[in-house]
Amino acid sequence: MKILAILGNFDIQQDLVSSFVSCGAQASDIIPCSYKDSGLFIKDPSNQLMLIEFGYNDDGDFKYDHSESFKIIDLIKSANPTAQVVPIIRSKDPDLILQILKRGIADVLLYPFDLNELNGIISKFSLSAGSSARGNKTGGGFIRGKVITVTSYKGGTGVSTLAANLGFCLAELDAIKKKTLILDLSNQSNHCAMLLNAQPTLNINQISKEVNRIESSYLFSSCAWATPNLALIGYEPTIEGIQPIDFEPLSKAIDLLSAVFEYIVIDMPTHTFDGRFLASVDKSDQILLLSTVDITSIRDTRVYLELLKSIGIENSKLRLTINRYDCQSGMFKTKDLEQALQNPVSFYVPNDFATCMQAMQEGQAIVEYKPNSMLAEAIAELAIGIDNGAMFLPPKLGTKKSGIAAFGSIFAGMKK
Repeated sequence: MKILAILGNFDIQQDLVSSFVSCGAQASDIIPCSYKDSGLFIKDPSNQLMLIEFGYNDDGDFKYDHSESFKIIDLIKSANPTAQVVPIIRSKDPDLILQILKRGIADVLLYPFDLNELNGIISKFSLSAGSSARGNKTGGGFIRGKVITVTSYKGGTGVSTLAANLGFCLAELDAIKKKTLILDLSNQSNHCAMLLNAQPTLNINQISKEVNRIESSYLFSSCAWATPNLALIGYEPTIEGIQPIDFEPLSKAIDLLSAVFEYIVIDMPTHTFDGRFLASVDKSDQILLLSTVDITSIRDTRVYLELLKSIGIENSKLRLTINRYDCQSGMFKTKDLEQALQNPVSFYVPNDFATCMQAMQEGQAIVEYKPNSMLAEAIAELAIGIDNGAMFLPPKLGTKKSGIAAFGSIFAGMKK
C-alpha cells in the first residue's frame, strides 16, 4: 500500500515512518513530501492513503488558522476523490476536529502517535483498498462477512462468555486471524466488553437510528478495539437503551457491518423475540444454540428449536451446542442428549468453571489467560471448525492431548 505523508517541516518524519513500520507497514511505501510539492503526488491514484500534518503553509511555517491544510484537503478530494485523508494534529482542539469532520473526514491522528490508533488506520485502509489478505473474496468481488449468533432460551447457559471467547479466537488465533466484531445485543449489560476488558465507544442504538446516513467505513473506524483484530459494539447503557430496536434498521446495520468485518459474533440475550432476535437470526450464517445438560435447559432448548423452525429458520443454520459438558460424569451420553433434544448436537464445550471465572476476573479471554486448558483448546477448536465450515465436532475427552495439535501452533505469542 502507498502512503503519502504531506508534512510541514519534516520534524515528525522519522517518528511517523518508524511508528507505521511498527504497525506492519513497509518503510518503502511511505512517501514524504512538503506542502509545496504535494500537488505532484495527490493526483497519483496509487496514493490511496494521504496523511497531512496540519497547521503549516508552503514555506513550512506554522499557521494557527490551518487554512493551507484545508486547501490541500479540498485539492485531494477534487483530484483523487477515492483517497482516504487522515489529518495529523498536535492537540485535541474541538473546533479544529469539528471543521475536519465537516469535510467528511472520519479519522484523525494525534501526534505523538498512538500505535493502537495507527493500527486502526492501517486496518481500515487495507480493507477499503481491497487487501487480499483480508475479507472473503472471489473473482466477482467482496462477499459479506459471516454472521454467527450465539443464543439460548434459558438464562445462565454461558452465552456471553462463549460469544466473547469465540470472537477472540476468530480474531487472534494464528490459524484464523480475521477481522472480527462482537455485537453485544444484551440490554444494558455489555458483558462481552467486560469479559474482554474493553469499553464500547459506539452502541447499536446509535447505529440503528442513523443507519440510512452512515457508511461502513465510519462504523469500522468508530468501533472500540479490544485487540488489533477484534472490535466491539455494545448496547446503550441507559433507560433509552431498553427501547426495542426494530427489525429493518438492525438488519441494515448488520449488512453495513458485514461489509467491513469478516466475522460478526452476536451475543443475543435470552427470552428475546423482538426485532433484535428476528434480524439477527435472519442475517446469521450460523446460530449457536446453547444448552447445558440440566433437565430445565434441555426442555427449554427443545422449545426454542421448535420455535426457530416454526418461523422458517433453516435447519442448516442451527448448531446445537452443549456448554459446560462433562463427558466423564456419565450423566448424559451423546445419543441420549440428541434423543432428548430431538436434534443432532454439533459442538461441545467442556466444563471448567475455575478457569472461566479466573479469566473473567482478569478481564482476559480464556485462550489468553490459560491457553493450555481443555476449555481454551475446545473453544479454539470450535473457532477453527467454524472457520473451516465444520458442522460437527466430537466432545473433548479428559486428556491434555487433543486433535488441536493438527492445526499447528495456534497459540503462538499468547501468554502461557
